[in-house]
Parts: sequence; C-alpha cells; structure tokens
Amino acid sequence: MQEINLDIWGQDYEEAKKERESGDFYKLVEGSQKLRILTNFVAVDTLNRAGKYMGIVTQNNKAQEGDTVNYKGWAWAIIRETGDLKIVQLSKTILHQIYSLKKDTEYAFDNCPMPYDITINAIGAGTKEVKYSVTPARQNTDVTGEEMEKLNKKRKIADIVNAMIAKQEGTKMPSTPVDYPTASGEPAF
Repeated sequence: MQEINLDIWGQDYEEAKKERESGDFYKLVEGSQKLRILTNFVAVDTLNRAGKYMGIVTQNNKAQEGDTVNYKGWAWAIIRETGDLKIVQLSKTILHQIYSLKKDTEYAFDNCPMPYDITINAIGAGTKEVKYSVTPARQNTDVTGEEMEKLNKKRKIADIVNAMIAKQEGTKMPSTPVDYPTASGEPAF
C-alpha cells in the first residue's frame, strides 16, 4: 500500500491530483463503479483559485472573490472492481442520493458500513457538467472480516484531513488511534 505524501499536498494542483489518484484516494471515472461505503462521511471544503488547488478551507485559508469552493464528503470505501480500500470524495449530488437511500424504507440504514453496495454511474466525469446517479444493490450483504481488518489498519478520515490542514498551515498534528469497529461490531483497540 502506498502512503499519501503530504509534503506535496497543495503545492501544485497537478502534483496533488496525481498523488491523490495514486495513493489512498479513489477518483470516480466515466461509467459505473461499484463500492461499499465503510465509514461515516467527513465534510471537507477545498479551495481552487484560478484552476489551482489551494488546499482545504480553514480560518487561515479562506475563499477570496473568484475562488471556487468544492464541498465533498470523504469516507473509506471498498472499490469492488479491485477490492482496494480507498478514500472516496463524493459531491453533494452523490451525498444527497445516499441520504435519500438512508431515508427510504426499503434501503434505510442507521450507520456505516452501509449494509449494501452502491453503484455510482458518472456521465461526463472530469468535467464541470458531470452527472451522477447512485443505484443500491438489491440485497444487503455483510462486510467481511478481511475487509474490516483492512479498514482497521487505516487512519481515520478526520485524522487525515487534520494532518493535511496541519501541513498546509505549518503546524504539527498529534496522532490518534483508530477505533473502527471490527467484523463483530466492537471497536478495535
């Protein structure tokens, strides 16, 4: 597994984009991709200025006139095509569709991991005009012990975001232990 190199994060949009795509981050591509959301989402606002990635929005890194702020929900997910555990960064459009499933009587769930896979279909991926649709699997399936074991080896999304902010702002971030549930539902210590 490749670690995220936080040293280059935000220095240059293309380098950061390449790093995100090659590390623990998953980029939605054109067409269908099946995945299982394993953790609750962390809200992350990122800033783009004149087409360049400028980092995560914070008190010290605020949007200026003409900037674009992108709101995303970040979560760990299993990418079914490869079996890899990756961080997905999902837009408001996708989050709204997942929220609608959560409230639907046939697809309702309380917490993550979600009890079923979802398929996200992207049309026009990589453009501002991209359209997403989310389709739930017909049946609930358990997350395997092996999949939960992989998750327990990962850092919390909030810790990753906080480390990115600390790096961006030149401060140090204390490390905290992972406490994702195990396959049995108990926290891992």
